[in-house]
Amino acid sequence: MNIRWFILIALLSSTLIPSDALAQYFGQNKVNYRDFDWYYLKTEHFDIYHPKEYFDVAEFTGWEAEEALISIEESWNYTLEGRITIIVYPSHNSFQNNNVSGGTPSESTGGFTEFLKNRVVIPYQGSNSMLRHVIHHELTHAVMMRMLYGEGMQSIITGISRLPLPLWFIEGLAEYESRYGWGNEASMYMRDAIINDYLMPIDYLQGYFIYKGGQSVLYFLEERYGAEKIGELLRKIRSRRNFSAAVKDVLGYDLEELSERWHKHLKRQIWPTAAHFEAPEDFAVRITDHEEWYNFVNTSPALSPEGDRMVMLSDKDDYLSIYLVNMVTGDIEEKIVSGGGGVYLFEQLLWLRPWIDWSPDGRNIAFVAEKGGEDALYTLDVTESKITGVYKFGLDGIFSPSWSPDGERIVLAGYLGGKTDLYVLDVGDESSLKMITDDKFSDYDPDWGPENQILFISDRGSYLDPKQQVENLWDLDYEHLDVYMYSLDDETISRITNDSYEDRYPQFTPRDGIISFVSDRTGAYNLYMKELATDDTWAVTDVLTGVFTPSWSNNGSLAFASFYNAGYDIYQYKNPFDESRRKQPSLTYYQQVARGIIKDTEDLEARLREITNGDLKDHDTISIEDGDVAENLSEPVQPGSAEEQEILEALGAIPGEDSETEPSIAGLDTSFVISESDRILDDDLKVINSEDLYIITPDTVDVLEDPSISTEDARVDSSVTVVDSTLGEEMVRFVSGSRSRPSEDVSSSYRNHIFYPSGWRGEKEEEILLSDAAQDSILDADGRFIPHKYKLKFSPD
Repeated sequence: MNIRWFILIALLSSTLIPSDALAQYFGQNKVNYRDFDWYYLKTEHFDIYHPKEYFDVAEFTGWEAEEALISIEESWNYTLEGRITIIVYPSHNSFQNNNVSGGTPSESTGGFTEFLKNRVVIPYQGSNSMLRHVIHHELTHAVMMRMLYGEGMQSIITGISRLPLPLWFIEGLAEYESRYGWGNEASMYMRDAIINDYLMPIDYLQGYFIYKGGQSVLYFLEERYGAEKIGELLRKIRSRRNFSAAVKDVLGYDLEELSERWHKHLKRQIWPTAAHFEAPEDFAVRITDHEEWYNFVNTSPALSPEGDRMVMLSDKDDYLSIYLVNMVTGDIEEKIVSGGGGVYLFEQLLWLRPWIDWSPDGRNIAFVAEKGGEDALYTLDVTESKITGVYKFGLDGIFSPSWSPDGERIVLAGYLGGKTDLYVLDVGDESSLKMITDDKFSDYDPDWGPENQILFISDRGSYLDPKQQVENLWDLDYEHLDVYMYSLDDETISRITNDSYEDRYPQFTPRDGIISFVSDRTGAYNLYMKELATDDTWAVTDVLTGVFTPSWSNNGSLAFASFYNAGYDIYQYKNPFDESRRKQPSLTYYQQVARGIIKDTEDLEARLREITNGDLKDHDTISIEDGDVAENLSEPVQPGSAEEQEILEALGAIPGEDSETEPSIAGLDTSFVISESDRILDDDLKVINSEDLYIITPDTVDVLEDPSISTEDARVDSSVTVVDSTLGEEMVRFVSGSRSRPSEDVSSSYRNHIFYPSGWRGEKEEEILLSDAAQDSILDADGRFIPHKYKLKFSPD
């Protein structure tokens, strides 16, 4: 072989082709703890391989893969040619032992796309929402590879060598598409980077900023130019075969200027709206120091019942380990569980879903670690640093153990066969494990409280039967999580929160009848209290980023983890019940835009300039009052005209969708000042009642019928509706952490949507397709997938 070609191939293998693509050379030596009986099903565009018992997970994957493909194709104006293979593993443990990738995927690897054969490999990890995100993320990679490099090993190797793409673009695009643009989590990372001034230029993005920073760059392009600009950029990359040149052609400036504009854009957005947020150290004492320790993860604090000791999970010594902390002095006393060596060696301690809990007597802790290819529950005597129990149940995964108040039992979340349910165990008896919920919903984060009640979170919505069976999970809203309570005495479930937010980490507090939970209802992840008897809910934090994995002691002190200044640390909150600590958390910039409180100036100004034929000057004021228009409009605008409608839409001054009244300028007292500022407050918001904070806005979703507010008091016409704007009330429009799903203009039937987007053409065609004579049929007579046996003796990977 010519030495030059040998060097080129070696270089491509080591730098340009992901290690996952080299599986056929290295993956054969992995230890496999389970042998699966592989089947596959076919959708319109995908071949999905799955173990026989996990048909439901594969079916869910089929639905979400086709829906993701529709979204990607519409976004990029591209039609996929050929088929894509998806291999679904039942758990992250079995996924780690796959023979597609050369190495062993870490816990933070939610899936991967093998570029050379364009195969997507994903595990189910106990969450329907997480599975949807990973499917969409990895399919973005697969479709982009097909779009830019074509099919076949030679074509892909040649394409990658001639058209290398930066990682921030590859991963940022996958996050942008799978998160529908933007969300609360990504917003948290960018706020922290801007306020603490460590955001690097685009070319130097690394670590998690390859994902979140890249996503932010693409979302900036959407905000500035519209979502269609992303597809235009991809098509230009394909035609120009040069990433930098494509950016210059599409944007009119180079990557360096893009980086500068992106930084300036974020600063102008975040700085003015972040002034009221608190840093964790403003109200709590920091226990760990990721900056001094040069580490990233300090999380899952668990306070002892008396609050004098704490255990936590940290990678301060490179490996994730459990440490014992003296809360009186704040010093680490010892490492009691080592994840990388020492007396107790575990294959892997989990940090993405960590949870450690103390027994009520303050002697033992319970935690989960990987052992022998599956998750195992451990109990450990903290005083003697001795393992007192190891429990393996044959489940695909377990997490979040919580002791009962009497110390005799433990509740935990576990998943098997694509279902995540709650289980109860008698301490000391591995065979006593009992499933207490049994359905397709994701139930986890349990906390055992008084009177045999267990708090947990779930995506079950209004389905309160613990053994509720549903047919098509993909038809339900599984993206939102609420807090629920399970009663062991009568085996019933009651709903504690009912909103469109993401509520996490529910816990019983030391105060009778009061629980706590974390919610992103204002865009940041704050800690809330709720009195069960009255439904009174209030926040006790207003942080810049978020509160995670909180833990209570019996004396009312609280420990929690928070992300701040590029790392996770643990803090002690000594007085969360202090009345002066009741908060009304500030809305993040993203949520202010989502709720229409702030409008993007650049977008608004561009639309107004178009309407006024470019006659709008900086610092001009447009006032619309009593049917009149500003002098700088090119022509008079009559009420009810098309021109008036354009102006109303540009200003955001249009009535809600449910309004039966045509939009009208008359009666609106609205003015906007066009300036260099990057944000504009809606001047059409009028405070009517300062005590209850009612507001008037033309663009609302709900009407508050209050006889005390008259039309005359509101000073608006009937096209304007009234809503309650008090934060936390359900009547206020809220956009969750991710965007709403794109609407589909297709038949609602699952089989029509998946396989034939245009729908069945008639009963005869359907009968022919579903007949025994149909070759390689993909549906049965009920419109469900037909599982096919994978006939080769080795697995599809």
